Amino acid sequence: MKAAFPIQVLVNYWEDRPSKMGERLDELLRGGVHHVASFVPWKAVEADISHGLAKFLLAAKERSISVSLILSPEVGVHYPNSGLPNDVLKPEIRARGPGGKPYIVGLAPNAIALPSLFAPEFVKRYQNFLARMDHLLHEIARASPGVMDRVSVALTGSFWKYYREASTLGGRAFASATGDTGPAAAVAYRQEVSRYFGHKEFSGKNAAAAN
Repeated sequence: MKAAFPIQVLVNYWEDRPSKMGERLDELLRGGVHHVASFVPWKAVEADISHGLAKFLLAAKERSISVSLILSPEVGVHYPNSGLPNDVLKPEIRARGPGGKPYIVGLAPNAIALPSLFAPEFVKRYQNFLARMDHLLHEIARASPGVMDRVSVALTGSFWKYYREASTLGGRAFASATGDTGPAAAVAYRQEVSRYFGHKEFSGKNAAAAN
């Protein structure tokens, strides 16, 4: 009996050694899985000296498994500091809420103080990460033709919701000195990300999209 809906499984490529990824995908295939999703932590990309992402995508292609890559930052993906690089977690660029208190998120594997969405250092570093991901995926596609044919890329939006505290706004869109309090902060930053991905270099067949 054919499944009414395709089965999708979360397979974070960085949780397995590249040499074991093929075995894991083979096991999933035997279970009827033909589509997997994986978070792509910002820090994992910058520290990927073993080319784990490229090997993961190639292993999936060899098995005709389609892949959804979900670009971080994403809170709670069981990667240290939710995948944020150490240099964007410095105290001087932390987001501040009412009373100057930092935004602390305590999801696994560890609690972190979120960076300010409007700190120039954070914005520049994040845009550099997106550009690096675009270049990396193009290089993977060039080295292994066809490997990106069954790959989609999305930017997760749930990270930004941790900046919203509507009950403390008092009618103001930006209540703190860093401008991180309230829905307007997340909306403004998402618009900046969308503007960045509106550039023509992201309009190809496998263009990334904000989720």
